[in-house]
Amino acid sequence: MKKRTILVLWAAFLALPLPAIAGDVTWQDCVKEAMSGNSSIISAREKLNQARSQNWSAPAAAFPQISASASGSKNGYEAGPNTVPYTGNTQTQNYSYGLTVRQLVFDGFQNTQDILQASETVKAAEFNYKAASAQVRYSLRSAYVGLMKAQDMIKVTAQILSLRKKQYEDVKLRYNGGTEDIGAVMSSEADFKQADFSAGQALRTLEVAKESLCSAIGRDINSDISVKEDFTITEDTTIEPDFKALLLTNLGYLAAVSQRRAAQFAFGSSVSSFLPQAYASGSVGRGAATLLPQDTTWSLGLNISFTIFDGGKSEAQCSQALAALNQAKADEKASSDNTTISLKNAWYGFKDAFMTVAVQQKYFDASAQRAKISDVQYSTGLTDFNNWTIIQNTLVSSQTAIVSAQAGLLTAEAAWIQAKGGTLEDEK
Repeated sequence: MKKRTILVLWAAFLALPLPAIAGDVTWQDCVKEAMSGNSSIISAREKLNQARSQNWSAPAAAFPQISASASGSKNGYEAGPNTVPYTGNTQTQNYSYGLTVRQLVFDGFQNTQDILQASETVKAAEFNYKAASAQVRYSLRSAYVGLMKAQDMIKVTAQILSLRKKQYEDVKLRYNGGTEDIGAVMSSEADFKQADFSAGQALRTLEVAKESLCSAIGRDINSDISVKEDFTITEDTTIEPDFKALLLTNLGYLAAVSQRRAAQFAFGSSVSSFLPQAYASGSVGRGAATLLPQDTTWSLGLNISFTIFDGGKSEAQCSQALAALNQAKADEKASSDNTTISLKNAWYGFKDAFMTVAVQQKYFDASAQRAKISDVQYSTGLTDFNNWTIIQNTLVSSQTAIVSAQAGLLTAEAAWIQAKGGTLEDEK
């Protein structure tokens, strides 16, 4: 009896609407935290920084290469006592300072191709970063929606538990009064136990949902968190998108285009290795036996080189670059096809989820109305237990289905936004 009383009180408490917690975080709060705390976005940002740093290697080769040098030495000679003729001990010293400049004049446009390749590589890295940001946004939104659903399911399962408890007690009263059989009592008890299990399961799901969101925003996963519930969508489902236009702005496709261009320039660079290279050089310096020498030396020169035979190394590099170019072209074509399919799948999934919510809402409204009517009919003996319990089960299923449908709609919207290239930065 004591255990039953505790269950009733617990169900009544959870059936009450959850008040807004002062610590509830909004979607914008999560976006702000994830920008600085999410591990994936930090990793993607650092990869982009690496690509930008590496980009300077190619342009740097086009600038003059200047080096300075300084040296000092002291040498000595000590003759042995048996040296004939005896020359004594001697010492010499030498100091020198110099400045050397080397400038690329012509390398068959190889450096130009390298600069263009580096530029496209950075563009691809920027698109990849944005794609990573879009993926993080989707994961973050899914975790946020997951916690909203878990919070809502706590209330729903508590309401169902309270309902099942009342139904079980009502059926027992009828059984004690001789108007119901033992099978109805056992069936009602099973429904009550199932509702009790679902309520406990909802609590466990809530715990995992909190950890998932904390991980997504970069908090310690053991932190307590709750979110402000808002099941409204921001995307319009009535306007059909232009998939061809969306393809041309898709982050993954743009990255594939940049990678193909970079491969083209890399191939051009490999071809340039067959052409002559020319460097201009100059140097100026001073050297003497004193610490501050006054004598000046200088030189100017032009060096032209042409590879006649390198054992087939240049041909192999050119062949490798051509294969990489062909691969990049194939990857670009595959990216175009896959992106178009992904865009359509995401859009149709979003529209289906929107219609599913509308349908589930109709089912819920209908089942709620039928449940009210069947309660009256069952209490007056106008319907039997079997028909009554079927209607009640439909109501319970509709209550959970509408919550799942609403959460599914938000997740589908997040997938559509990701397919279009929506990033965390866009949310700010």
